Amino acid sequence: MTDFPKPPQGKKIVYLEIWQEFVPSVTGWQPLNLSAYIPAEAICDFMIINSSPNKDYIAGLRKTGSTMERTADVDADTSINFIVAAGVSATVEAYTDDIANIKFILVGYWVEI
Repeated sequence: MTDFPKPPQGKKIVYLEIWQEFVPSVTGWQPLNLSAYIPAEAICDFMIINSSPNKDYIAGLRKTGSTMERTADVDADTSINFIVAAGVSATVEAYTDDIANIKFILVGYWVEI
């Protein structure tokens, strides 16, 4: 079993729920500005939804500036969850190969208080 890092003495990590939908406007990697919803460097909990009844698509999320190809196959008419760290400007990068059927939902975030 992995020991997860503990917050600094006197601090704690809390999870805050939110429901904010982002619909991509282009395919490929694009920035998602989350600054109206989260603080800088929060750890974000996303749901990626594929609303197509019969076609799988590729989607993913990564920290802004990363070159990692953090994508997954999102099966038809289903959703997957992604955890991603936001950068100092409270942004992440989102990827999709379809703009008509893929949605990114920010469902919550973790922050140190």
